[in-house]
Amino acid sequence: MKLPALPDNWLQAATAASTRHQYSAGLKQFIIAGFTLPATPSQLTRYLGLKGAQLSVSTLRSHISAVKAWHRQQGFSDPVNEDVRLAFKALSRLKKGSDKKKAASLTRQQINALLGDCLADALFGARDGLMISLGLAGALRRSELAALRFEDVETTDAGLRLHIRFSKTDQTGQGKYLTLPALPKPLDPVAWLQCWQQQSGLTSGPLLRRINRHQQVQEGSMTTHGLNHALQKRAQRLGLKGVSCHSLRRSFATLAVRNGVSLVDVAAVGRWQSLDSLKEYVDSAPKEAIAKAFS
Repeated sequence: MKLPALPDNWLQAATAASTRHQYSAGLKQFIIAGFTLPATPSQLTRYLGLKGAQLSVSTLRSHISAVKAWHRQQGFSDPVNEDVRLAFKALSRLKKGSDKKKAASLTRQQINALLGDCLADALFGARDGLMISLGLAGALRRSELAALRFEDVETTDAGLRLHIRFSKTDQTGQGKYLTLPALPKPLDPVAWLQCWQQQSGLTSGPLLRRINRHQQVQEGSMTTHGLNHALQKRAQRLGLKGVSCHSLRRSFATLAVRNGVSLVDVAAVGRWQSLDSLKEYVDSAPKEAIAKAFS
């Protein structure tokens, strides 16, 4: 069997588009802070010291990974040495417990309020309602939402069949099919898909599109930042705080577990690779757990 040739830009092809965008933003921040490329280990430790109080450890790790990736792609030696790793360790210990800011999980009442707001908003509402319903029912990451195309969604007798081509845990693109059953309104993704098709007149190409201020649907798909902005704008209008696209995934996990769905089944829907990582998404309710234990 003849194997396909690697593309000339094979390093770029091996990295997801969302990761490349994240790396680009990280490099920009590093340069804006007054540092240069190629960088030295001393520059990296100084950057950590300069930004340590302003940014989370995970954000800083992303920035340093971006610098590291740039060096690899340009053929320079890796500037992340033992001193940089120790600086990270020290920063992590100093910031322990102060960094963790989770996206808010939503109650059914809050979800209904968000979708009700979408119902009253024609074109933008149809798109945002589809985004919210898909994100909740499929526990989708925002990168997965941004990558969806009309060709990836198919209405069947069983519900809405999704083809998730790439994901954070599937960088090689093996793909995953997920069927979303018919759900009670206003949650039903099938109804929102039909509404979006009617409003936009679209049947192919990127599913969730940018819409300009003249209410014209654009050819390009929404970015992950754009998805977040659209949801946050609606949440703020309703007085909901701490809401982002990550809230949709967290809300699915929390509501499912509280309604008795096993962690194994929740992990299968949301494509979590370990139950430990899934547990971080579930808002615990100790009071209710104690009451159930002795009911």
